[in-house]
Formats: sequence, C-alpha cells, structure tokens
Amino acid sequence: RNFHKQYTSLENRHLDRFLFSSNEKLRGNLFNVLNNKWLRYQSNFLSNIHVQKIKSKRKAKKYAQRKNGIVEEVLGSYGNTLGYRVFKESKTLKYFPIKFKLKRSKIPEKYTFLRNNCSGAIVKLLRTAGLRFLPRFSVQSFIPIRLDDFLIKHNLIHFKLPSIPTIDSIFNFGEYNFLDLKEMKKEEQSKIILNNLQVVEKKDLFILLDQFNLDVEVELKIIELLETNSPPSYEEVYQIPMQRPAVYHLCSEDSCNMFELNKLEKILKNRKKRYSKRKSTDFLKKLLMQTRLLDSY
Repeated sequence: RNFHKQYTSLENRHLDRFLFSSNEKLRGNLFNVLNNKWLRYQSNFLSNIHVQKIKSKRKAKKYAQRKNGIVEEVLGSYGNTLGYRVFKESKTLKYFPIKFKLKRSKIPEKYTFLRNNCSGAIVKLLRTAGLRFLPRFSVQSFIPIRLDDFLIKHNLIHFKLPSIPTIDSIFNFGEYNFLDLKEMKKEEQSKIILNNLQVVEKKDLFILLDQFNLDVEVELKIIELLETNSPPSYEEVYQIPMQRPAVYHLCSEDSCNMFELNKLEKILKNRKKRYSKRKSTDFLKKLLMQTRLLDSY
C-alpha cells in the first residue's frame, strides 16, 4: 500500500506489472532475505535512537543550566521518548527533539544511482535469494526501464499484467482533479470537498478518506454517506486488476502444453514478447526451461 501510494499518488506514475516466475523455494528465500534486511535496518535504527536520545538529553541539560530551567522528557502516545523540553516557571523555553532519521552512512546497502538503484537492488535481491545464474553486472539490470528486458532475457518473465493506474486518472471530483486538491491548504481543501460531497461517486469517497488529511467534520460526513454492509476492496477502489491464481502457476512438466498456454493468453491478453504460431513451440520450450532453472538453483 505504501509503495502504491508513493508512486501513484505522490509521484503520479502508473505502475507496470509483470508475471514473474517463481516456485515455493524461491518465494521462501525472498521472504527470508527481505526479513533479514529489515531486521538489520531495525537494529541500526534502534541503535541510532539510543545515541540520539543521549545527545538530545545532554543538549537539553546544558541549555537548562544556562537558563536555570528544568528538563522534562516528552513522551509519545505509546510511551516512547520523542525528546526533551526545557521550561522555567511553567513557560517552555526550548524543545530538543530526537532525530529519528538515520544518516546515510548508517543505512545498510544504501541507495546509489548506478549500482544499487531500484532495479539494481531487485536483481541483487534475486541473486541473494538463490538465482545465481543472473549476472553480477549487466547494463540492462541497472536501468529501470530496461529491467523487464533483462528478466525476459533470463527467462523469468514473459507476460505483462495490466498496469496499476495513477490515482489522478481514476479520481473524479468535478472541476477539481486529484493533484489540484492535494496541493491546497487543509482549510480550503476541506471546504471544497464538503461542498461537493453529494455529487461524488462512492469509490471516490473512499479515496478522499484514504488520501487526504481532512477535518473531523468532513470525515464524519463522508462516513455517513458511505454507510454500507459491503465496502469495496482496496483493489476495487483503486482499480487494480487482480489475476486468477491459476495465472501464477505458469508452467510445470505435467501442465505445460499448448492448451494451457492458449488459455493463459486469453486471461492475460498481453504477452510481453509476441511469438508467431510457428514459434510457439520455442516459447513453450522457454517456459519449460525457466521452470527447470528455478527447480535446479
């Protein structure tokens, strides 16, 4: 959801999707690699918080000594320390917040424009998960718009799925588009939304609740209009085409035949690379080859 929100909302970009071949072993390895990366980041983050807390408290104490003030710990809603407040005679003199953001030097495997950009990180993730037949260095693997060609070349994707649309393209709010509303100040935004609620489709009401930080009055009005026993799914609201589970069981020794392939084409209606009828057998061989690759790594 955060990935979808970042690209289709904040950056107004649609998301291309491809059918990626995998088996249970690869999916398990991918989960373990991602989980380990998260645990490493979490460990560095917590270590950084501990250091920043000490620094923030030290600064607050020095400032309080100069001003003859008192240091008070500022707690969040979950009891976690957010920083320190220096006050004197009930008057706040200064806040010393904890810096939560990690320095780039502290982030494991930080982003780099060439080797560890978004597409390079994906290829590195796949190699770490066991797909050693992928080359360590390839120009295609470091260029985001060529990543699909790189994965096709190495028999990991063959079909393109329907793209996830931008929120701006599916949001209908009369004369105001999604991006216009997003750029407005909260007061103006809430006023316009409140005045136009009666003519907005139900799906767009869900988008308003999910994407905007609205006044309580506006939120309650939307919830009142949305009273329903069968709310739509996230995919229905954002028009994300879902595929049948059968599509992901791409090709195994006993099911990979021309009948299955034709059935798959009817479901997807968009093969990444087109093959003539004469070459369909070659395509079938490629599907079998990728299955053997995944089973043997």
